[in-house]
Amino acid sequence: RMGGQCGSKRFCVTENGRLGLLPLLVRASDRIYYFKGLRLPFALREKRAEGGGEAHHALVGTCFIDGLTGGPKGGDLNWEAYYLE
Repeated sequence: RMGGQCGSKRFCVTENGRLGLLPLLVRASDRIYYFKGLRLPFALREKRAEGGGEAHHALVGTCFIDGLTGGPKGGDLNWEAYYLE
């Protein structure tokens, strides 16, 4: 769910009820990812390769999710490689 705007960001409420700020260009199908060593998460948009090749991801922008700044806690995440355009 998304509400009003705040500069170049828009308000959101995650499925878990956390408040956040997302880039204005974010779409409902975009995903939020954390990268090791970075403090803020990023919104990425999956780009399907033509002909069934590897999928790539386009960077939409940085996000803020209340309570998760500085990265998720616990070490139970599965880190994966993503290719950005």
